[in-house]
Amino acid sequence: MLKFFKNAISQLFTYGIRGLSDFIVIVLIGRLSGINNLGIYSFAITFSLAARFVLDLGFGMYLIREISKKNEFKI
Repeated sequence: MLKFFKNAISQLFTYGIRGLSDFIVIVLIGRLSGINNLGIYSFAITFSLAARFVLDLGFGMYLIREISKKNEFKI
């Protein structure tokens, strides 16, 4: 049981520090870049997060499985 609590506390600590550092980085980017650059940055982040969401849904594994079934795609 001690191992479980130790793991849970380390995970909480890790996610807390990660969230805090992400917030600090976003504030620094907002202060150091201008309005136009911040808009371009947020636009790029939006598309990259959408692509990551699709991959997290499992479409990447599905594509790998389907491509490996077909003989003409094998190297």
